[in-house]
Amino acid sequence: MASKAQIKIGVQFQTHGVDAPQFEKSARDAVAMGVDSVFLWDHLVPFTGEADETAWDSWVLIGTLAKELRSTSVTLGVLVSPLTFRSPVILARSAV
Repeated sequence: MASKAQIKIGVQFQTHGVDAPQFEKSARDAVAMGVDSVFLWDHLVPFTGEADETAWDSWVLIGTLAKELRSTSVTLGVLVSPLTFRSPVILARSAV
């Protein structure tokens, strides 16, 4: 008998123009609504909004989210980190 595949739902957040408490609240709200994963993008320049908006480091934010969401089973991740402006060694250490 074939098993039924489950659809997994995730969200992606940009890391610009949001203060840290609001960012954490948005992630907690998404998890409370039942998403399976939360991903952050890793861009220094926003695609939308103003170029001078606050830009959070994705790897710092993912660490904060890991602490905030540790009691959940949500998957956390960073989408495409450009190695052209990140040291591969530091990036590897951040991911651990």
